[in-house]
Amino acid sequence: MTQLSSLPIGMICISFESDMFIDVIAIILLFTSFLMIYVFVSLYWDFFALFGALSAMVQGGGPCEAPKRGTRPHHPVAMWRMDGDLLEHSPVPLFLPLIRIRFCSRPKLGKNHEINVREIEGYRKCLCVSTLAKEMEEEVRLKRSRKAGGKDRNGERLRNEEDPEWRPWLDLPVELLELIVMGLGVFGLLRFAGVCRQWRLYASRFRKEIVGMIPPLIHLMTLNSKGTWYFHDMCDGRTYTQRLLDMTQKIILGCTSGFLAIKDDINQKLLFVNPLTSQQYAFDLPPFSCTSVILASATNAEIVVVAFHQYVKRLQLYRLNDARWISLPIGEQYRIVDLVLCCERLIGLTHDGKLGVFRFGVQPHFDVLHQIVPPMVFCDPQLVVAREGLLMVEFLDPSNRPVFNSSDLEEGAFDNTRPPRLKVYRLHQGGWNVIDNLGDDAIFLSPYKTKALCMPNRWGGSTNCIYSLQYRLRKRMPNVASRCYSYSLSSKVLDRYPVTAGKGRVDFGKNTPSWFFPNVSGHLDPINLD
Repeated sequence: MTQLSSLPIGMICISFESDMFIDVIAIILLFTSFLMIYVFVSLYWDFFALFGALSAMVQGGGPCEAPKRGTRPHHPVAMWRMDGDLLEHSPVPLFLPLIRIRFCSRPKLGKNHEINVREIEGYRKCLCVSTLAKEMEEEVRLKRSRKAGGKDRNGERLRNEEDPEWRPWLDLPVELLELIVMGLGVFGLLRFAGVCRQWRLYASRFRKEIVGMIPPLIHLMTLNSKGTWYFHDMCDGRTYTQRLLDMTQKIILGCTSGFLAIKDDINQKLLFVNPLTSQQYAFDLPPFSCTSVILASATNAEIVVVAFHQYVKRLQLYRLNDARWISLPIGEQYRIVDLVLCCERLIGLTHDGKLGVFRFGVQPHFDVLHQIVPPMVFCDPQLVVAREGLLMVEFLDPSNRPVFNSSDLEEGAFDNTRPPRLKVYRLHQGGWNVIDNLGDDAIFLSPYKTKALCMPNRWGGSTNCIYSLQYRLRKRMPNVASRCYSYSLSSKVLDRYPVTAGKGRVDFGKNTPSWFFPNVSGHLDPINLD
């Protein structure tokens, strides 16, 4: 072995320089490798940034448009990691632990591996960074707030599947609520607002539209029904049941202000029951017999009851503050056949077509309006309060009887092409003018209560039409009570609808069917007693 001391000094220097040269070459190669990797990664990012921008433009919205709220962009350029949860995969290398916002080109990483927004303002043409950042931060904030049982910006408590009080129907959009309302029946519409606060707010906002979808019902009461009340819907043919008062030895006097008036002869009470809310009012029976009653509210919110009988020439008035009945004379020469509330005034119609107003005050009396010329009437007409004023309706046949006779009701003998003798009058400038067009209204006639509803086509009814429940025929033939008749003033066609309250033949007894109007439930008509 050659010893180091025996070698020349020049050889030793060359050997030393050769080792340093190799180290330098290795360092250069290593630096070149890192440089190539950096260039490759840069090209890699630029390629996918360009691809993401082109993809956004092809999918619509343009490269500068942020995605809509609640959706995720389709750019494959970025990865979204928040709280350790990978929300969307992308081809970006996963060595970046946290990216707070999306980007489309080469951003520079700052502290905590977060992208500096100021350094990528030049790349906003590829994607709206600030809008996406706000949406991401808002979504993360809501997510964390839900987990913590927090509240949103409006102070409402946020709920999700982890909350035991959360219900899936609480956050339904308005479009779905509208579809739900369209598919509900009568009582479903009336109970819609009681589901939750959100549904109640929707019902309050669109109350007019929802109420307009509720059709009038035919109230039925059979002899053996006891506490079961039946409400028939002509639109879909369904009959709804409701458990309320036992109607043994009780008589229905009609519907007023959304309440059904009931005469209880056993307990000597006059009851007003709301079938929807079960709200009730109870008063003593008036001293004189009555066949029709009106429940109203005075200007001071005092409840007032008006009762009358067309063969008793006295008007009976009950004021809740007085807690007693007051008898008001009508006059020996007049017989009131119908009463209505119009413009807060109690208007009466006599048997000979004269119109009068009850004057309340120191000396209450019935004031006949002599300036209004009465028409020629042949049977007891009925008053109707419509949108365009006061109407008077009467059904006539050639023999001076109600429009339908017993032969019309026999199977196979009903002729819907034979129009009834119908007259509709409108009060105009001190006289009654005959009209043959009701416009968008429909009139509902019954023995005790008459009502005109606006735009019945909302719930499937017909406009310019008259629906009638005839009393005299039901009195002669008990089985006639299971039919309702309609007459179209446009087509001059008479139709009838079957009305059922269970299976088999129904004997209604004294409680003949009457109309019930849920759309005015709980709203008392105003009356002026001054």
